[in-house]
Amino acid sequence: MRDFRHTTIDHEVGNIRKCLKAGLPQVAIICVSEDRLQKIAAAVIGSLGAEAAARVAYYQPDQFIAHLITLPAPVPKDAAVTRRGYKVKRSAPALTYEEQRQREALANRMMAEAMRPKR
Repeated sequence: MRDFRHTTIDHEVGNIRKCLKAGLPQVAIICVSEDRLQKIAAAVIGSLGAEAAARVAYYQPDQFIAHLITLPAPVPKDAAVTRRGYKVKRSAPALTYEEQRQREALANRMMAEAMRPKR
């Protein structure tokens, strides 16, 4: 895992620019420091403009996990799609509500642990 605490604000803005240019509808910036999040937000608005900045959300780790919990579960697509000339079919096992919540809780705990600063 890469330690992003030592990247510059300009570097972060460059990464956000790349994500938006790639067509991502929403970019989430997660940082332990609220002050750094505010600095990144100001730099994004100044560099990329208000329209692009509206597609960027800023979270501290616990806020991001809370946000993820509020999102609806994705609906799996059973139809095959073509990617780079290959037919790709995705499927997901049918999970009970309890199994789905357990998996989400585990994923949230793993993300929170990975985002905690190392001492």
